[in-house]
Amino acid sequence: MGSLSTASGPLAGQFAQVVDGVQAYFDAVDAHGGVDGRKIYLRYQADDTGSPTNDTTQARNLVEQDHVFAVVGVGTPFFSGASFFASQGTPAFGYVVTQDWNIHPDLFGAYGSFLDFTTSQPDEVYVARQLKAKSVAVVAYNIAASSEDACQSVINGLKAKGIHVGFQDLAFGLGANPTADVLAMKAAHVDMYVSCMEGSDNLAFEQAMHQNGLTNVHSVWLDGYNRAYLQQDPADMVGVIYLDQHVPFEVAKQFPGKYPAMDTYIATMNKYEPKWTYDDLAFQGYMNGVQFVQGLKEEAATGKPLTQADLISTINKEIAFTGR
Repeated sequence: MGSLSTASGPLAGQFAQVVDGVQAYFDAVDAHGGVDGRKIYLRYQADDTGSPTNDTTQARNLVEQDHVFAVVGVGTPFFSGASFFASQGTPAFGYVVTQDWNIHPDLFGAYGSFLDFTTSQPDEVYVARQLKAKSVAVVAYNIAASSEDACQSVINGLKAKGIHVGFQDLAFGLGANPTADVLAMKAAHVDMYVSCMEGSDNLAFEQAMHQNGLTNVHSVWLDGYNRAYLQQDPADMVGVIYLDQHVPFEVAKQFPGKYPAMDTYIATMNKYEPKWTYDDLAFQGYMNGVQFVQGLKEEAATGKPLTQADLISTINKEIAFTGR
């Protein structure tokens, strides 16, 4: 197998951990004999450095030079290699942040493979109504394929339901100083803030808001569910809301035995990749591994020779995949 992620460069902290989750799950599967008597090796870990051109080049290298059967662990803001994988019939599993995943039947995301940034997003509208927000701020990077488009759809949804967007910045610089934006948010009397940025910039905004007197703002992070940020600065994390698509990691302690799949995930990560146990990106990589292996098991049960086309077809027939 291979993986394709932004493992170096300024965006690495937002994407690279996907591969660690995949590796942990494969290690656990191999420790129990693999699938149908065969071990699974994540042998080729390609790094696109956050460049669309490199992403396409590395995708070609994985297929044409390394001859991978599948790419498990895609984590990149510019999945320009998607169309090449599709043209070659290569199954790929990853973290979905762009609409490249929408149209190709060989691409599988941890939480589903379809994004539609042309429509409004209901989740943030629901949260704003529950909080009775009167002025919402929305901030994103100038990365049209993912961050900018995602937050534009949030703005569209809020405005469509009559919720005031008091401030927006869809061109914030990665790692830039948030003070100017925070002061503009303060002037707009913002009481809710939605971020389409990565965790370290999210935390920087929280710190700047509190330093400048914005202490009663609820923040909604679309990325950054990582316990490291809470441990780094617990006071400034008060009021942060995550829109997770799985039960929180914390249920394992609060409700022991009630969520066995989460218990298994935490035990597996603690054994093989303990640094990334409580990181949502690693969790998504783990889910990618689970879905890939589930497809392998179903194919092995048929007794037929394993092919990429049959694996893709089998996984696309799944109608109730739970990640267990």
